[in-house]
Order: sequence, then C-alpha cells, then structure tokens
Amino acid sequence: AFDKTTSSTMAARYASVVASVINTIAIQIMNYLFQYVARFFNTWENHRTDVEHYNNLILKLISFNFCNYNIPLVYNAFFQRHLEGCPRGDGDIEPGKGTCYSALEMNLGIIFLTKWFSGLCMDLLIPYLEKKYKRHKHPELIDEKRDGKHEAELQFDLAPTDGFEDQIQDMSNIAMRFGFITLFITALPCLPLVAWIANKLEVAGDLKKYLYFKRRLWPRVAWSIGSWTLVFQLIAAASVTTNTACIFYTVRWQPLQATGRDEKLRPNERAFAFFACQYFVFALMLGIAVAVPDTPEDVEIQLKRKAFICSKLLDRTPDEESDEEDAPSPLTVQDSDDDEGMDQVD
Repeated sequence: AFDKTTSSTMAARYASVVASVINTIAIQIMNYLFQYVARFFNTWENHRTDVEHYNNLILKLISFNFCNYNIPLVYNAFFQRHLEGCPRGDGDIEPGKGTCYSALEMNLGIIFLTKWFSGLCMDLLIPYLEKKYKRHKHPELIDEKRDGKHEAELQFDLAPTDGFEDQIQDMSNIAMRFGFITLFITALPCLPLVAWIANKLEVAGDLKKYLYFKRRLWPRVAWSIGSWTLVFQLIAAASVTTNTACIFYTVRWQPLQATGRDEKLRPNERAFAFFACQYFVFALMLGIAVAVPDTPEDVEIQLKRKAFICSKLLDRTPDEESDEEDAPSPLTVQDSDDDEGMDQVD
C-alpha cells in the first residue's frame, strides 16, 4: 500500500500530465481558429502582389504559432520557479526553490507529440475520409480502374490541392518542429531523434497523400523560400538565448544550480556568464555564416555560365577580341533556300 506522501506525489504527477494535455488541446484549437483570422486580415490589407500577400500571411501565422506553442514552455523554464515553485528533492514545493525541468520536459514532449499526431491526421486521415465519402456519394468511382479511365481522369477524381496553402502548412510544421528541437534542447536532448523520425514518416505520408488521396502539385519556379529564411534565422537566434538562460538559471546540476544559499555563482557572476556565453555563440554563428558560402561552387559556376550565354544570345554582347560592328548576330538563321556553303557545315 502507498503511504499518503507517495499517493500525493503520484496524484500531482498525473494532474500535471492531464493539465499539459488540456493545455495542448487548447493550443491546437487556438492555432486552428487563428488561421481564419490571419487570412481574413491579410486579405483585408490588400497587398499589391501575391509575393507580399503570402509573405505577410506567413509572418502572421508563424508569429502567433511561435508564441502560442512556446509561452507554456517559457513559463515552465523561467517563471514557474519564482511564482509557483518547483518540487525539490524531498518533494516539497516552495517558490524560489527547486527546479522545474521535469515540468518543462513533460510539457515539451506532450506538445511536440500532439502537434505531430495532429499533423498526421490532417495530412492523411482527413483526405482518406474525404475520398471514402466521395466514393460513397458516387459509387461509380469504385470501379474506376476497370472502366479504362485515363490517368488524368483518375487524378481529377482525387481531392483538389491548393499548392500555396499546402506549402504554407508544410513549411509551418517544419518551422515549429525546428523550434521545438532548438529552443529547449538542453531540457530534452533526445527530441532531435524523435523529430528525425517524424520527418521520415511525414515524407512517406506526403508520398501516399499525393499518390492516392489528393491531386499532385504543379511544379513552379521559385527564386528562394521567401520569408521562411527569416523565420528560421529568428528561431535559431532565439534558441541561443533560451538555451543559455536554461543553463545558467534553470539547470539542475549543482555548480550552476540556483538553490538560494548553496548556489556556487553569485547573481552578478551568473548574469555575466549568461551574456558572455550568449554573445560567444552569436559570434560563432556569424563567423560560420561568413565563412561558409550560401551558394556551392558548382552552382556558382553554372550561374555564371548561364549569365554568359544569356549575354551572348539575348543581349548580343560582342566578344572581347571583336569589334561591335563585326560581331555576328547570334539569332541569325540560315535561309533554307540558300544552299551555298552548306557543304562546308560539319
């Protein structure tokens, strides 16, 4: 039989898990509702081009999702200890004592897994149910392969695909997953492995989705990933601050553990170490960004080759050793009626 203390500890632990699950469900609901709010206000702003429209929509959605998902984690890491208190080794909870890393780990794991499973349901379950409903409503589609339909007709019978909206949703999931595994990596070091598995399963799910449930996307040319570059850069910069703060203010091991009378670092020493470590990592990131080129060398060579060919064929730029008047026209085509000199062509 459990004593009273053990029962209270287990009840508090289960209550924390239930509270985290309810909080995650509320986050998912608010995230779903804000998508309509963001699209409404973004359309109301009446941007001049499609690029501006989608870039502003991306920033609205990511800003809300970033705050919506990470505010509970920031509270567990930096504020719960001072406002509510965290359990110490003897099980007592007192404001300003103990560490809340257990609550941070649990919240982070529950939010990550819930976000992952909800994304799988949105990507696979809903298109599957739509396809089942469409076949139930139109029974003639069941024998579609035996009717000798063309591949284009089979694709038309699938659920329609909105390329930009699906791309925003997929990239948003990747950005939030990147935030989960970087912002509090010190709390749950095994999370990158789980994220890698999630990415593998998501790729397989996307293949199945576009093969059997939804119409395939039309390929489009894009110069870059647009606003997503800024999103990933901001998340990487924020992760430096959050992880450094976790090391010096929320960490569990004794040399840097803030336990009041027994702490090894004074408040001014702790603050100095926090800022010094943070700016050292920022300087390291900047050095790597400058040292490593954004464009690989072979791609740079092909881009220069393309620019050279376009300058000769389209802009008619003369060669360096030829005069502009003597430069032949690169767009001149041999007349089909004039056969002179054709025997000399290799």
